[in-house]
Amino acid sequence: MAAPLLATLPAQVRRLLDQGSPLIDAKLVDADALTQALTRIEAGDIRTTDDRLADVVAADLAHRAAHN
Repeated sequence: MAAPLLATLPAQVRRLLDQGSPLIDAKLVDADALTQALTRIEAGDIRTTDDRLADVVAADLAHRAAHN
């Protein structure tokens, strides 16, 4: 995972979990899986699939922008 993405992604995922997301409400994203991935990233145990979190955050931000 690229350093800039790693620097900003955890805060965005935490926001998504704390504030909720229509993606979670619609069961398109599993909140437990997000929490597990966030815990791994914060602990430095980054998996190659964790870069998909950026897609989740981008989709959430796009949805928020379209509906505000």
